[in-house]
Amino acid sequence: MAERASQKQKKEDEFLPVSQILMHEFDYYRKTALSAVKERGLILRLFLLSAVLSFSLIAALTSRSNLPSFLLSFFFIFVFITGILIIYQFAHLLNVMHKASLGMNRIKDYIHEMNPDLYLKDRAFIWTTDQQGQVGQDATAPLFMSSAAAAAAVSSLSFGAAVYEATERIVAAAVCALFFFVLEMMFYQNECRRK
Repeated sequence: MAERASQKQKKEDEFLPVSQILMHEFDYYRKTALSAVKERGLILRLFLLSAVLSFSLIAALTSRSNLPSFLLSFFFIFVFITGILIIYQFAHLLNVMHKASLGMNRIKDYIHEMNPDLYLKDRAFIWTTDQQGQVGQDATAPLFMSSAAAAAAVSSLSFGAAVYEATERIVAAAVCALFFFVLEMMFYQNECRRK
């Protein structure tokens, strides 16, 4: 029976070595995590650039002609909705980053279990599965949180501008902008906690 099990293990090792599978899986997780961080930066830059260009265009158009306030409000609402979608994307990317790092940590734990005498957890690995917290509690959380805050600021200010264009009341616009900033950040944190 033991001989048969060792022959079966030998065939499996010849067919697909476990070390290669682990290496490719770890590399996949590494690339996934790196891609999430790169996409976050790209999305934020594109959103901020498009918002600045759009606001510049609106300023140029309103200085030369008298655009109806409902048109301006519609534009600002569009930027607001786009900002909410961007914040949702940031939460999704943070979840992807968290799952990728969890996968890498599990592979490191497995390697440590197979080679306990090397003390890899103590000497070579900075992060392990038991040190990893929930989504939003790891080292990348501030990076994603600051990106979400920037997008929420632009988005909520756009909503405040829409309220100002519709009502011409600066206090109402400021209160709405602040309210929606807080609401968007709560939305971001709620989305980060979802699995």
